[in-house]
Amino acid sequence: MSRNRYIVIAIAIIIVIALISGGYYLIKLTRESNRFNEHVTKGYDYLKNDNLGPAYTEFRKAGQIRPDSFDFHYGIGAIYLKQRNLPRAAEELEASLMINPDSTDARYSLGVAYHRMGDYPKALQEYQEVLKA
Repeated sequence: MSRNRYIVIAIAIIIVIALISGGYYLIKLTRESNRFNEHVTKGYDYLKNDNLGPAYTEFRKAGQIRPDSFDFHYGIGAIYLKQRNLPRAAEELEASLMINPDSTDARYSLGVAYHRMGDYPKALQEYQEVLKA
């Protein structure tokens, strides 16, 4: 065989390997996305029913998959707010607003946390932002 033919075969093999690897990567991303969504959905369901322990577990699992997601930080912040762990609630809600500054739910919850901590100027600022939306 000629040298050019070996090069063509080698390139074809590399392309096939790249396509197979890309396919596996897409499958992995899809699975991770599905797992993330399942944990977030369960977390919100538990939170809605005031099952804070299981909600916390589900949001933490979601955070292991996507640590920089809005839902992870907002869910954990909402749990801390319900538990009256106000500094931690404010920290998580602030993190959620860094990701999605247009979330009126997160902004209102942050206002509540500030209000309960006695930081009325910050609470008022957050409430005013909610009213602007």
